[in-house]
Formats: sequence, C-alpha cells, structure tokens
Amino acid sequence: MSLAIPQAFKCPVCSTPLSVSLWQSVNVTVDPDLKIRVLDGSINCVKCANCGRTTRIENNLLYHDMDKGFMVSLRRDRVRNEAFPLKGLTLRIVFDYDSLVEKIRILDADLSDFTIEVIKYYCWEKTTGKKPSEFRWDEIRFVCRGKVNNVDSLVFGCKTSDGPQTIGFPYSKYASSASEMCSESSKLFPKGKWHVIDDSLRQHR
Repeated sequence: MSLAIPQAFKCPVCSTPLSVSLWQSVNVTVDPDLKIRVLDGSINCVKCANCGRTTRIENNLLYHDMDKGFMVSLRRDRVRNEAFPLKGLTLRIVFDYDSLVEKIRILDADLSDFTIEVIKYYCWEKTTGKKPSEFRWDEIRFVCRGKVNNVDSLVFGCKTSDGPQTIGFPYSKYASSASEMCSESSKLFPKGKWHVIDDSLRQHR
C-alpha cells in the first residue's frame, strides 16, 4: 500500500507556509505512476507558490515492487535494521536518495546488487587510477543496461578529475561473475532479511 501524510512545511527561501502530501511508502505495482516520480526525483517535492523555489523534503521512504519481489527502504535516520522480516523478498536499506534510485534501477533490471557493487569498484579503480583506500561508493553509480560501442553492457556514471565519464562493462562478463558469486551472496544476504549491501561488502570482500 502507498501512504502519504499531509504535512505543514515552510519554504526555506521565503518562509511561506506550505502544505504537502509527504509519501512515506510507495507500492509501484499498485500505483505505477509513483515509480516515475521516485526515479525522476519529483516525489516529496514542494514548489513554493510565493517565490517559486522547489524543495525536496528529506524523509524516510519505503519502495515496494510486488511484481519484481523487492523492497528498498530509504533511511534518513541511518537505522540499519528494519523490524520486520518478509519471507521471499529481496530487502535493501539505503541512506541517501541517489542510492535509492540506483538500487531500484539495479533490482528492476533483475541484476545482482552484490555483483554490481564489486564491478563498480573494479570500474572505478580502472577509470580513476586512485588507490583502493580512496574509494568512495558515491563516485560511481549504475545507470542502466544498454549498448556501449554496440556491445550489450552495464552502463555506469563515474566522477573523475576530468569530469563525469560513462563506463560500459560487458554484460557477458557480468553474467559469468554473477554466476560465480551467486552462492556466496545468497549466504551473506539471504532473502527475507534487510541488508545494506555496499557497507557489507567492505567486511566480506
């Protein structure tokens, strides 16, 4: 079920009182239009009628895709453990909005986020030339699966000293990597329990 709660809000620019329906959870199987709003960042945004400023209200948000069998919980309060297990579902926790969108894109494409995070590290290191100790998860993001130089690829956006770059990783290599990692990831991150995949990888890589 999707749930929105009315909330009073003041414009951070001109302090005009505003009212917004703040989404706490979205079920994109029941309400598919909300999926677009989550992915384009327009959900939980309010535009001031006085000064025209558009502001995103930072709040916790639960995303549920019943057809794909996954839920992603955005926790602004950085709580790492949800109270409720859900048998058979892929359950993930993220702590910022960009990570929420990325996680949805990964799971919506039927990809293993465990494998994707390992590939992200490989691509980041190869592209930036930085030391492993300098690695930051937010410097490279999964974008989509598509064609790069006419090759079926996983497409990533990477921040470098020369500006943003697009990186293509052959899907065939992903498929073989995912097959090898399937057993390990299912043991480390079983379905039905909530996991923070990127931070967990630091412990298990």
